[in-house]
Amino acid sequence: MLFGKKIILAKPRTYMNESGRAVLSLLTANRVHPQQMLAVFDDADLPFGRLRLRTSGGSGGHNGIKSIIDSAGEGFNRLRIGIGRSGESQRGLTGHVLSRFSNDEEAGLPAVIENAACAIETFVQRGMRAAMDAFNRKQDQ
Repeated sequence: MLFGKKIILAKPRTYMNESGRAVLSLLTANRVHPQQMLAVFDDADLPFGRLRLRTSGGSGGHNGIKSIIDSAGEGFNRLRIGIGRSGESQRGLTGHVLSRFSNDEEAGLPAVIENAACAIETFVQRGMRAAMDAFNRKQDQ
């Protein structure tokens, strides 16, 4: 329970490209509508540590999100956590996503995780609009 609401945290054990299968199974088993879900995932198109919340949309080339869209539709909430693209040119995008964080990024991870946790708490307690207002704008200023 969080703020008096039942919360289900899940990390699919499928391959990322098959996340939709696990998500759909979880939603169905718990009678949860996709609009009640918040998918949290990395995004190389955002600078490291930047958060971006959205209520729907496309996959943006993220295969895990594409799988969820294919299984549950586009109408679910998303919290994108930026991992940037530093070093991608040497390793390619897949190599970058699967590689370790740089020393500077590693040092910044606790703040990124805390900020993401606060965004999730705001989503649960006050809704997606409040979370978007607080966290999308906060980092752009």
